[in-house]
Amino acid sequence: FGAAVEASVGAVNKGGIDYSGKAMVNVPIADWAALRVVGNYRKDAGFIDNLALDDNDVNFAKNRGGRATLELRPVDDLVIKLSAFTQRLDVGGESSVDAIRATLTPAFGDLTQWRPLPELIRDRFNLYNATVSYDFGFATLFSTSSWTDQKYARTSSGPSFAPGTRLSFASEGGNKKFVQEVRLQSASADKHGLEWQIGAYYTNERYNRTSTDLIVDLDTRD
Repeated sequence: FGAAVEASVGAVNKGGIDYSGKAMVNVPIADWAALRVVGNYRKDAGFIDNLALDDNDVNFAKNRGGRATLELRPVDDLVIKLSAFTQRLDVGGESSVDAIRATLTPAFGDLTQWRPLPELIRDRFNLYNATVSYDFGFATLFSTSSWTDQKYARTSSGPSFAPGTRLSFASEGGNKKFVQEVRLQSASADKHGLEWQIGAYYTNERYNRTSTDLIVDLDTRD
């Protein structure tokens, strides 16, 4: 059995407060089984102020996630590992300052921007894995299977040529991926003799993305 905790706090110049925390616990279930769980949370403080929405430190980032691993050894020479990993990322806005094109100086003051439409980044990521190995003596059989599921969204904006309007850019999508590998690998020849390996690999990935560009009326938000 084991456990650990870690925490930190920091300050950003002209910005907010950083803080993070991690925790881990390792639990023996039986002589042949154990479980480890890890969790984490982190917030990176922002330092850019959006004057249009009167919102300070908009470019903050929040990242939280966790991992769990179950290891099983029900019989000699057989090892089974099942694991799951998840992560959630949220970013409040772009880390950029609006500038005057001719002089490349801040248009509204140091560390400021004028974005009348909210901007954000969101990412959701999950990974699952199962690994099995068996030692036959003369060779070891490995099998590993992984499944990934990711979803994301992002919005941003830019100036428009029409008065009272602004360009809005939005994109979202997802990624699903399955990977399977199986191989039989000979025992070590200890620097002399023949070593061999035979196996197969398969992957299937599906990716989709949609993008929308609009001209938004700032009075009606349509």
